[in-house]
Parts: sequence; structure tokens; C-alpha cells
Amino acid sequence: MSNTDWIRELLPEAEAWQHELIDSEFDKRDAEIGRLHRRLLDTQHGRNCAEAQVEKLNGDIRCMVEKAAAQHLPGYRELAAKCAVLETQVDRLKVLLKNAAPYVDACHDEAESQHDNPEGDYYMDLGQYEIMQDTEELLENIAKEVGDA
Repeated sequence: MSNTDWIRELLPEAEAWQHELIDSEFDKRDAEIGRLHRRLLDTQHGRNCAEAQVEKLNGDIRCMVEKAAAQHLPGYRELAAKCAVLETQVDRLKVLLKNAAPYVDACHDEAESQHDNPEGDYYMDLGQYEIMQDTEELLENIAKEVGDA
């Protein structure tokens, strides 16, 4: 058997291995994108809950300040302490969002490359487009909320 015949004989098997490796890598990347997306949504949900609590407590503080002007209330200090704790939580969540931004950016880039690759399985795929749009919006929101600080 000549080398050429041997290579021709192995070529279909090598192509099958190549496709298996490519499919495996796509599956891994899709799973990682999904995991990062869920983690980002969880972080953003936590931030939204903390912000809602802060807003509610700020309203309570305004009400308490008005009452405290009329009479001294011992609950005022307790409410101020709760507000301080929530402000600390918001600051920690901002740090988490800032740290999550590179992962969101990587998720966006991966979705964009899969969506824009005319030879890929996800070319012009609506799911990849939605991930691109969602992650781009999340990055803008993170930049707006966290800034460069």
C-alpha cells in the first residue's frame, strides 16, 4: 500500500474526528455562554433587589425625618443603620457588576462571531443575535451604573 493510498484511506476518519472536535468545542462554548449569562442575570437581579430596598428605605427615612422633626424617635437610628448596610450592599454589587463586565463582553464577542460567521452553524441565528443585543445592553447598563470607578 502506497503512502497516497494510506492517506486516502485515513482521510474520511480524520475529517470525522475534526468535526467531532469542532462540535465538542462549540458545545463547551455554548455551555459557558449560558453559565455566564445566568450568572450575570443573577447578579443583576440581586442588584435590582438591593436598589429597590434602598429606595424603599430612603422613602422611609424621609418619612422618619419629618416625624423626628416633630418628636424624637428611637427607630430613626435603626433605620439609618439599615440604610447604611444597604448602601454597602449596593457598593459590593457594583463591584461584582464591574468584575462581571469582562465575562459579558466575552459572551457578546462569542455570540457575535458565531452569528457573523457565514460558514458556521449559527450564521444569522436569531438566538445568537439576541445574546449579542442583550449582552451589549447589559454592558451599557453596567458602564452607566458602575462607571469607571
